[in-house]
Amino acid sequence: MSKFTKINKWYIAQKRETECWDLIKGKIFSVEYQLAKKKYWESIIDKIRKYIKGNRILDIGCGPTGIFISPFFTNTDKYLKTGIDSLMAHYLENYPFLKEIKVNWINAPFENYTFEESFDTVFIFNALDHTQNPELVIQKINHILTPNGVLVISLNIYNQKLIKRIIEKIPFLDPLHPHKFYYEDLVTLLHKNGFELIHTEKIDNLRIELEKATSSIDFVAHKKIQRNFKDFLFGVLRKIFFKTLEIMGYPVLAPSVHAKSILSEYLMIFRKIEN
Repeated sequence: MSKFTKINKWYIAQKRETECWDLIKGKIFSVEYQLAKKKYWESIIDKIRKYIKGNRILDIGCGPTGIFISPFFTNTDKYLKTGIDSLMAHYLENYPFLKEIKVNWINAPFENYTFEESFDTVFIFNALDHTQNPELVIQKINHILTPNGVLVISLNIYNQKLIKRIIEKIPFLDPLHPHKFYYEDLVTLLHKNGFELIHTEKIDNLRIELEKATSSIDFVAHKKIQRNFKDFLFGVLRKIFFKTLEIMGYPVLAPSVHAKSILSEYLMIFRKIEN
């Protein structure tokens, strides 16, 4: 794949990402959603608490409802928190509650930003597959982490290699994610760039609980997304493709932790390897 194609896919994904957040803006402001999302983050924190190192924390691709909204971080001044997102200016404008949280928010793609400081722990929750260049992201994280620093990743990882290859070849099947990962490939990428895996587990159950808690929230769509005929056609073909896979026994994300699926969400913790 050419560099131009990769960048073009990233810009398309960024546009779709903005549209998705704008569409559910009313839901995000609801008390029910805020409570459910904070509960989700508290469950994540329970799993990673013992691995968090130091007090300088960076969240990459933080979005408007990232981990820093959790009481674990809002109820203390112990941590020096930085959040970076290529769409951060849009989020700060549309979700003013973010300005009330004591975080250094940065509007920039992580790959293009130069940090003068270092960090003890870096988070990248469901964001690595949204970046322009995942390997460059990992290399830069290694560069800004303190010795033996910790990297916490959550990511939807493909269980089916053939389906992953098909979706990679047909970009409109998943326009939100410019990159797709298989478990062994991700671990190899991290190890090659100076990280050792110290903990991994599936967290599909947390996603299922969050979806159950928020799926019935009533809200008014903030704006209607305009689609041309090509987008409409691609949308129909996308629905047919994934519905067919579901009928064959492969839902995109499993409805329960015991079911097989195209994707599984993993929580993975890495430590920077010191040479």
